[in-house]
Parts: sequence; structure tokens; C-alpha cells
Amino acid sequence: MHQTYFIDIDGTLVPHLSNQELDQRIASSQPFTESLLPGIKEFWCNLDPTDQIVLTTARTENHRQVTERIFQENGLRYNFLIMGLPSGPRTLINDYVDELKAFAINVKRDQGWTLSDK
Repeated sequence: MHQTYFIDIDGTLVPHLSNQELDQRIASSQPFTESLLPGIKEFWCNLDPTDQIVLTTARTENHRQVTERIFQENGLRYNFLIMGLPSGPRTLINDYVDELKAFAINVKRDQGWTLSDK
């Protein structure tokens, strides 16, 4: 069965940075790179090619280029990147007939995660 994943970026895929911290790092004379948290590449490699990946973030649109670069440099595909969301709680609401079709996985910030968390 094809799945759709809604995945937050900061603190879930890469170490958490606020928009202000991102601005400061981008403005710095030092090259700015971000690294993936533990388990992320392994998780991505095990996704079905037909799965849809929707990335969500509180990062603003002016951070789109540096954000997209993380995924390009690591060879991680995604279908949609939704930016500028509030950083508060996010709720998924979905219908079902015979089986539940909405799930949530909460991961501790900046800790990474493994396939067993899926």
C-alpha cells in the first residue's frame, strides 16, 4: 500500500535551528552546511519509491534554498516542501473505512530515529 509521510525537518531530520539561528549562520562568513540526524538516510532508503513525502517546517520561504540543499546533497527525494508553518503542535486528520489510516510518531528533538520507530 502506498503511504504518505508528513515529516517535520528541524529536530526530526536535522539538528533544530530557529529561523533566527538560520539567518545568523547564513549571514556568517563561514560555509553553512547541515547534517542529517542518525537513522534518517536508512529510513529514506527503505521507503517505497511510490510513497509520497511531504516535508513540513516553520522555516520561512527565505530559507528554501538552504533547506532544499540538505536533501539534494544527501540524495533524499521528497514530493512537497511546506514552509512557514507555526512551530506548535500539528494534527493529522484522516478518514478510514476498515482500518486506521492516520498515525503519528513523536521523536525526541535532535536525537534521530530508526526504522523500528516507524
